Amino acid sequence: KYKFKYGNFKKIRKNAEFKIRRDNNYIGDVDIHEIYKEIKNQLKINEETMNDIKNIEIDTDINLMIPRREMLDIFNRLKANNKQIIIISDMYYTKDIIEKIMHKCGYYGYYDILVSSDIGCRKDNGTMWDYFYKKYPNINSIHVGDNEVSDIHTNIKLEKPAFHIINGRKAYEMSKLSVDYGNNKDMNIIKGLIINKYLFNSPFSLKTDKEIEIKDLKNYG
Repeated sequence: KYKFKYGNFKKIRKNAEFKIRRDNNYIGDVDIHEIYKEIKNQLKINEETMNDIKNIEIDTDINLMIPRREMLDIFNRLKANNKQIIIISDMYYTKDIIEKIMHKCGYYGYYDILVSSDIGCRKDNGTMWDYFYKKYPNINSIHVGDNEVSDIHTNIKLEKPAFHIINGRKAYEMSKLSVDYGNNKDMNIIKGLIINKYLFNSPFSLKTDKEIEIKDLKNYG
């Protein structure tokens, strides 16, 4: 709908988020609605235009989301065995938007969902873990995540169990297939499909010798 006429949107969007964090002395978190209010003030646009652009960002994200299929299978097997699953995210999206993303990817029936933009605590600085272990003091849990610092190291410091699942992009970069295509959009679209939809959708595809396990000829093609 919009041919963006206000300058470099990516830069404007990132700077608005950074300004709010800086103004808050990097305490707590910021949500998508606060970010767009800042953009509205900077660009001097009306409420309708602000909401239209914001919804384009949210809808585009949701429409492009796909699950990591083996992780969804593990999720469903845990649920079938009556395990309580709690979703925890450092994210500017609010809880209702995160739930739309979860449902788009087939995740239903989790016990709780904790989002930094809602509760003002983050995994990367440890405040989310303080919040979580106070809210669930007697829980026997293991945290599973793909961020080495906020998911894994912060829990190790707390002497809490955590299991690292490598994200697709990092697995690709560690593999023998890794190629830097620079700003070549066509090749980067292909790379995105390789990482997100096919060879690296599985967090278990990368082997110790940097080889890739290709399970079927369709993915290979």
